[in-house]
Amino acid sequence: MPHRLATFALGILLWQMAIAARAQWEQTGSGDLSTAIRVDEVDPAARALLERVKANVAEKQWDEAVETLREVMEQQGDKLIRLDDSRFIPIREYCQMRLAELPAAGWALYRSRVDPLAKRWYDEGIAHRDPELLGRIVDQLFLSSWTDKALLALGEIELEQGDFARARWCWERISPELRTADGRPLWLALRAASEQHSAPAAKPAAQAKGVASPPAQWLAYPDTRLNLADVRARLVLASILEGSLARARIELADLNLRNSAARGKIGGREGPYADLLAGMLTAAEQRSAPAAPTDWPTLGGNFDRTASAAADPGLHTAWPRPLDLPLNNGGPYRADISIVRETFGLPEHRPAEDQLGLLVFHPVVVGNLVLFNSIDKIYAFDLPTGKPAWPVRDDSKHEPGEIYTGLTGHENFAARNETGNTRHKPESMPS
Repeated sequence: MPHRLATFALGILLWQMAIAARAQWEQTGSGDLSTAIRVDEVDPAARALLERVKANVAEKQWDEAVETLREVMEQQGDKLIRLDDSRFIPIREYCQMRLAELPAAGWALYRSRVDPLAKRWYDEGIAHRDPELLGRIVDQLFLSSWTDKALLALGEIELEQGDFARARWCWERISPELRTADGRPLWLALRAASEQHSAPAAKPAAQAKGVASPPAQWLAYPDTRLNLADVRARLVLASILEGSLARARIELADLNLRNSAARGKIGGREGPYADLLAGMLTAAEQRSAPAAPTDWPTLGGNFDRTASAAADPGLHTAWPRPLDLPLNNGGPYRADISIVRETFGLPEHRPAEDQLGLLVFHPVVVGNLVLFNSIDKIYAFDLPTGKPAWPVRDDSKHEPGEIYTGLTGHENFAARNETGNTRHKPESMPS
């Protein structure tokens, strides 16, 4: 009886999901998210304050605009606001973007209020090489007089820790010139221009008098006094160390075009950036690629899921191994799903799944051993031959290749709060 009740409950759940999915599809006519989906947006009071900011800016009331934006950030800084048709951003970032659009008089008012705190955080962050304090300046006081220097230092700390993407994120926000106007990586625009045999697009013409500029699409520090050649050199270095050599070549060519005579210290050496980075790039290009792993000890090759197989692994079927597992071949779970389908008229196949070809097993290869597990058993086979890694006695009740039984048991699978098909991964194996 409990089994029947669990089956009926599962059927109700699947039926409701199917009804909801069909209703959403019929209402939208596409695969877009339903308008019923909600995010933690700012409330009407905050929106009213933002409208007040627009009026303050139009009347050049910079003090009121600054204080109102600070009030919104303090009260609802972690809530979201729609930036365009496809993107929501935190209201704190949105307000900082609006601050960045103010004239110098507005920045001066804002900085007179936040600079003492920003300087204290910066001095302590530099003295202790504390990324949390430097990051606090970036997150909370982006338009302070110390933020561009905090971004530079924070990027160097991230680079030392091997987080190249985060280092690049910091450095590109030091100036609007380090990305495209819509926030895309500059090197992609340069590559596209090169492929089209044309020069990079010119800067937009000045706005006609009395016509408002379009709102910014990304947040960058508006008036840095840092040497951008130093920043561009660091971006090239990050790409080289990351192994993104095609990107590094484009960024280095852009650096040479803009700042061909720039000098500085990078990579522990001092001299012209063009020469230092060109040497590092050449050395990286000549360096042998790391050997592809011969073992694949877990899903994704390692526990970080970052392993890369050989470019041409020459995959082919070496040997097949049919599996007679209760869960996937006529056992109680499949029978229950059939009852649910017949009762509620659900489709033959579950969403995005072929009932006869479910990808549910993720084997691992260690030396000449192939291991994988089902919901309750572990199997081991010999890689070259496909035979069981260890022989099984004729009178044994174990299946060929079975080396362990009793992981979880599948008897109550249908009663668990799950839908879809279980994916069996090696991490579920006991040590």
